[in-house]
Amino acid sequence: MIIRPYQSADDSALMAIEYRSPRGASAPFVHYRRHFADRAALFSDWQIFVIEDTDGVLAGCIGIVLKQVQVSGMMVPLGYLFDLRVDPSYRRQGLGVALVHYAESYLIERGAVGAYGQIVTVNLPSLKLFDGLGYQRIRQLLYLEYLPAAAWPSTISVTCDEDDDQIRFTVIADRDFYTDAVAASLSTYDYVRWLHDSDNGYASLSTFDQSRVYRQIALDDLNLPDEVLRQQARSLRIFHAIGAQQPAVLQAVFDTLRDQALANNFYSLSLVVDAEDVLPGFIFTEATHQKRYWTTFKSLHPDFDPQWASPFYIDAREI
Repeated sequence: MIIRPYQSADDSALMAIEYRSPRGASAPFVHYRRHFADRAALFSDWQIFVIEDTDGVLAGCIGIVLKQVQVSGMMVPLGYLFDLRVDPSYRRQGLGVALVHYAESYLIERGAVGAYGQIVTVNLPSLKLFDGLGYQRIRQLLYLEYLPAAAWPSTISVTCDEDDDQIRFTVIADRDFYTDAVAASLSTYDYVRWLHDSDNGYASLSTFDQSRVYRQIALDDLNLPDEVLRQQARSLRIFHAIGAQQPAVLQAVFDTLRDQALANNFYSLSLVVDAEDVLPGFIFTEATHQKRYWTTFKSLHPDFDPQWASPFYIDAREI
């Protein structure tokens, strides 16, 4: 087996492996995208490594992002691992372990002090693999999906802009796993901040058109006609929820956002939150589907032993 950097010519083989490697139990899903590297390319410093046999047949891959992440108030270099895939015909040969070890060596050479990933809780083989490699399950995340809906008339006005300056002045910027300038990196994917600011209080939600990059699609839906699949892949990712202390104002922003999603023919919206985060009840009751993920972490430096605060900041480009 040979491990080498990804090339664009690998796309068709990697997408075939993606579709043969669904996650989830009762409702397995895959990441639908035009090019396999689309998820990785949301970040500035990324790499994908593939593993192939001696005949040049691709057997698996792993995605790696190196970024500055806030932990205990200090910015440190961490690696984010994702898109670990091994073709079913090559499993139980240690290829997943080999890919993770290779990724860790790459990150250590680049100066990373730790590595982390997010694994859906029902993906027991992946959890077992990372457990065996010394990764700790440090926190659960909730992946919530919503349907677009027409908003009831509201006395609270909601506006939108493309400015994320407000984010750095909120408690979000004090959390562990905080990554700066996420919104700025999404400016080319129709980033919008939806907000209300008055005597009633301040609340805002940010979105980007996730369907321009990737979307979780039920495995069975891959058999739909292309035009139907493209429509069902239209999705907004919600992030940077600010205003939990003014739930009525935040819900007005949320309702307006869903109304606009309906008017613009989006099929769904998604939001990922720390399971320990304190948010208004409607955030959870309005969701039509949810999944749980484990954040798994491993220190790559003997002197790096973080003590995690609560809640985590969730990078909208992940999961």
